[in-house]
Amino acid sequence: LMPVFARLFPLAAGYDRTSSSSTTTSDAGNVGSGRNRLRHLFHILLNSIFCIGRPVLIVLDDLQWSDSLALDVIAGVVIQSKACVSANLGLDGRDSSRGGLFLLGSYRDNEADETLLRQIRAMDRIGGDYVRVPRLSIDMLSRRDVNEMLSFKLGLPMRHTRELSEQVFQKTRGHPLFIQSFLRSIISKNVLSFSVRSRRWTWDDLVVEMHTISEDVADFLANRIRRLDKDVVLALQVCACIGFQVNTSTIELLNVGQFVNDMFEALESARKEGLMDRAGPIYAFSHDMLRESTYELIPASERKSLHKTIGMSLALDPDLVKHAEICTLAADQINLCKDVLNPSERSMFARLNLAAGKHAMASSSYQQARGYFESGIALLHIDPWKKQYPLCLELYELSAVVGFMSGSGEEVAGRLDDILSNAKHFGETIKAREIILKVIASRGQYAESTNQCISILSVLGEDFPEDIEPLLVANKLKETLALLEKVTEEDIRRLPLMTDTSKLYAMKFLSMLCSFSMSSRYHLCHLSSCLMVKFTLQYGFCEESIHGLATFARALLLDIEDIESSSRISSVTESLLTDHANQHSLRARSTLLVAPVKIYTEPGQSVAERCRNGFNSGMISGDVENAMMCGYQCCFANLHAAGDCLKDIQDLSCDFLRQMAKHKHAGSAFGTMSVFDTCAALSGNFGNSLGFKTNEEIYEEAVRTKNLFLLHHVCVNQIYIHFYLREYITLVEFAEAHNLLEVKRAMDIMSIFYTGISSLSLARDTHQKKWRKIGERSVQFMARWAPHSKWNFENKLFLLQAELHYLDGDLESAEVAYNASINSAHEHRFIHEEALAHELHGIFLLENKSVERGLKQLNMSISKYTKWGAGIKVKNLISFMKSFEGVTQIMLGTKVTRQVVA
Repeated sequence: LMPVFARLFPLAAGYDRTSSSSTTTSDAGNVGSGRNRLRHLFHILLNSIFCIGRPVLIVLDDLQWSDSLALDVIAGVVIQSKACVSANLGLDGRDSSRGGLFLLGSYRDNEADETLLRQIRAMDRIGGDYVRVPRLSIDMLSRRDVNEMLSFKLGLPMRHTRELSEQVFQKTRGHPLFIQSFLRSIISKNVLSFSVRSRRWTWDDLVVEMHTISEDVADFLANRIRRLDKDVVLALQVCACIGFQVNTSTIELLNVGQFVNDMFEALESARKEGLMDRAGPIYAFSHDMLRESTYELIPASERKSLHKTIGMSLALDPDLVKHAEICTLAADQINLCKDVLNPSERSMFARLNLAAGKHAMASSSYQQARGYFESGIALLHIDPWKKQYPLCLELYELSAVVGFMSGSGEEVAGRLDDILSNAKHFGETIKAREIILKVIASRGQYAESTNQCISILSVLGEDFPEDIEPLLVANKLKETLALLEKVTEEDIRRLPLMTDTSKLYAMKFLSMLCSFSMSSRYHLCHLSSCLMVKFTLQYGFCEESIHGLATFARALLLDIEDIESSSRISSVTESLLTDHANQHSLRARSTLLVAPVKIYTEPGQSVAERCRNGFNSGMISGDVENAMMCGYQCCFANLHAAGDCLKDIQDLSCDFLRQMAKHKHAGSAFGTMSVFDTCAALSGNFGNSLGFKTNEEIYEEAVRTKNLFLLHHVCVNQIYIHFYLREYITLVEFAEAHNLLEVKRAMDIMSIFYTGISSLSLARDTHQKKWRKIGERSVQFMARWAPHSKWNFENKLFLLQAELHYLDGDLESAEVAYNASINSAHEHRFIHEEALAHELHGIFLLENKSVERGLKQLNMSISKYTKWGAGIKVKNLISFMKSFEGVTQIMLGTKVTRQVVA
C-alpha cells in the first residue's frame, strides 16, 4: 500500500471526479494544496468508517518505501488524534465513545532512511500522554520459536522436534519466509512426510541436514526462481519491473507474445509455486523480497531495455491517454530508461509524461504530477522553445502550477521566468502571470499583488481610475443592479459560455483583483465586481462569474445598503454552486463574501455553520487559503453572531489554530487568537492559550503590517470585551478613534449595537448630548435592519429602545421593552444577549427603587451568564450584588450603572 499511497488514495476518495482541466483550474490556488487536500480527505475517510461505531484497525506495511506524502498523512492522523483524545472527541470533533483507531505500521530498520525515522520520532513526541506510539522490534525467529512452531504444526512434543528445528533454523536463520520455503521443499521431496503406519510425521535428520540452502537470502530466492521454466521467470521479471503488484488489465496489454506465449499461464505457475498471490484482478509477489530478488536476476545491462520494451508495449494501447493507470505506468517505465531513447521516442514520451501528469493532477497527487512534468521537460529537444514550442509551454506551465501547489517556490520561479522570457505573445504568459500573483499574495503582499493585477488588466484593455470616489462606486453599483433587476437564476444558467479569450483572461484577473483588494481597497473590489457582472451578461457565463456575483452582492450591502437585492443575488450565487463541477473550490471562495450578507437576513447560528461548510469545502478542494479564512470567520461569527458557549468557541478556535499552524497561515491564526483571547477575557479560561498572542499584541501586529482587515476585527473584539465588562467610556472612545461608529463592513452591525447601549447609558450619567446622538443613531440603524431579520435584530432593537425610553423618562415603555428583549433573545437562542437584557433590566429596577425585583433580574442574569461560560462577568455581578445588599438604603435612587465594572 504505502509505496504507491500518494497515487492510489486520491483516486479512491471519490470527491469531484472531474476532468483534468477543471480540476487544474479549481485547485491551482494555494501553496501545498494537494498535500493538504489528501490529508483532509483521509480524515474524512476515517470518520466515515468510524460512523459504524466499531474500533478500526489500519495496517500499513513496508513504510520504508513510503513517500513523504504518505508519512505526512500518517503524522496528521496522530496530531489530529491527540487533539481529539485530549478533548474526548473523534477525528471529526464529535463524541469519541463510539470507537477508536489502531494504526499499525511496519518497516525494515535496515532499509529505513533518516526521513522515516525522524518522522516516527516526531510522532512519538506529538502523541505525548494522549496517543500512544509504541515501537516493537521484530527480529528473526529464535531456535525456541522455530521448535514451538514445528511442534504445533506437526503435532509432536517439542523434545521430538528439537533436532529438526535446529536444522531448519541453521538453514534459514529464523526467517519466516524461508522457513516456509524450506519446509515446502523437504515435503515435496518426501524428506518430511506423514507416515500412515506410524500415524505421525517422520523424517531423517541426516537427509534434512544434507538438504542444502544458501545462507544468503537473495541467492536462495534467486536459485529457486532460476529453477522455474524460463517463461515463468521472464513473466516474473516483467512484473518485477512494474512493481510489487500488477493488474490483470496491464497483463492483457503485455500478453501479446512479445515476452512469453501466455503471461497468465506463466503467472499461474508462479502462484502455484507460492511466489505470487492473486486477489481478484491483482497479481502480487508473496513478499517484497521476492520481487527484489526477481528484479536482481535481470542483468544490469538489460534492465533499461526491458523497461523500454514494457513502456513501448503499454504505449500501443489506443486509449492510453484516457486510461490513467496504464498511462502513468507506461510513463514510469520510460522514465527509467530515458537515456536509451532516440529523438523521435523522446518527443513521443515527453507527451506521454504530460498526459500522466494531468492524470496525477486530476487525482490531487501534485508532487507526483510535478515529477511527470519535469520528466517530460527532460525529454524535450535541446532547444525546446524553438523546436517543440506548444509542448514545451504546456509542460513548463503545468510544472509551475503543481510546484506552487506543493510549495516548491524556488523551482517554480525558474519555470515562470523561462515562460515569460520565451513566450511568443502576452496571451501565452497569462497562466504564468496568474501563478506569480498568487505567489506574491501567499506571502501576504496584497498591495503588490493588487498593483500587478491592475497592470495586467490594463494590458488587457481594462483600466481603473487611480482615485476611486465612493460616489462613482455607488453609481456603478446602481447601474449594474438595474441590469440584473429582472434576471433570474434560470436566466443566468441559460447564458452561453464565455468564449472571448480576452474577456476570459480579464475575468480571471478581475476575480483575483477582487480577492486581493477586498480588505484594504474595497471600493476597487466593488468596482471590479460591477465589471465582472457586466462581462457575464454581455459575453457569457464562466466560472469566475459566480465569484463576481458574490462580490457584487457584498458590494450592494456595504456601499448602498440594499439588503434585499444583496440577499437575492447571494442566494442565486449559492444556487449556481449546487451542481457545478468545482462547487467545493467555488464555495470556499464565495463563503467569505456570502456569509457577511446573510447575517442581515438569516439566523446568526446558520451563518457560523455556513463558514464551517466553507472550511470543509476548501480543504476538500485543496484551497487551503480560503479554507483557513473560512475557519477564522466561523470562530468570529460564533462569537458575535451566534452567541455560542464561550468554552465551545475557545475549543473551536484551538481546533482551527492547529490547522492554521500546520499550514503556516499566520493571517487567519492572528484573527483566531484574538477570538480566543476575547472569550478568555470574559470566561477567565486561559488554559489552552500557551504561545497565543493577546489582543493587544495582535493589535500592534495589525498596525505594524498595515493589515486593515485584521485591525478591524481585533478592534471589534476589543469593543466586545469593554461592552460586557461595562467599560463604557473606554469603549466609545476606542470606537471613535477607530471609526467604528459607521457601517463599513458587515460585522459593524455589532459595533453599532455595543456603542449604542454604551452611549445611552453614558447619556443618562452625564446628560451630554453627544452620547444621546450616538445612541439614537444606533436605534435608527437597528430599526432599519430588524425587518430583514427579526431573528438577529429584534432583541437588540428592543434593548436599545428600552435604554432610550429610560433616558427619556418613559419608565413604563422601558420596562415593556426590556421584557420584550429578554423574550426575543430567549426565543432566538442568544443566551448572552438574554443575560445582558436581564442585567440592564435589573439595573433599571434598582435605580428606580424596585430593589427586590432588580436583584431577581440580576440573579437571572448571573444564571444565564454562567450557562454562557462568562465566569469573569459572573464574578463581577456577584461582587456588585453583595456590595449593594450591604448598602441598600444608601444606594436607593442613585445611579449604579458604572458600579458594575470589571
